[in-house]
Amino acid sequence: MKKSVIIGGNTYNLTSPTIKGITLAGKCLGDIPNKNDIYEILNEKDKDTLCDTLSYFIAGDLSLAKRLSKGDKKEVVEAIKIIIVDFIQPILLRASLMAKNVSLMAAKPKL
Repeated sequence: MKKSVIIGGNTYNLTSPTIKGITLAGKCLGDIPNKNDIYEILNEKDKDTLCDTLSYFIAGDLSLAKRLSKGDKKEVVEAIKIIIVDFIQPILLRASLMAKNVSLMAAKPKL
C-alpha cells in the first residue's frame, strides 16, 4: 500500500519503511513520553528532529531532511503519523499475534 503526502510543495510517496529506517527513526525520536495521542507525542519534538525521523522512514538516511524542513511542522507530523499508524502498527500487531501463536505451540497451557 502506498500513500502520498505533500510537504513544502514536494510530493513524497510513503511506503512501509525498512527495519533500518525504523531503527534509525526510533533512535532519532529518542525517549517517547507515555501518552495515548500520537499527535501529542510528535508535537513535543522539535521540527528538525521530526524531519530527520521522516527522512529515515522514507529514505533510510538523512538525505531528505533538509527538503522536508521547508514544509510545515503539521505536514511532517501528519506524514509520520501515517507511517506509524498505517504501516508500522499493523506489522507489529501481526508479529505480536505470531509470537503468541508460537508460544502456545511451544508450551500449551494446562487447562
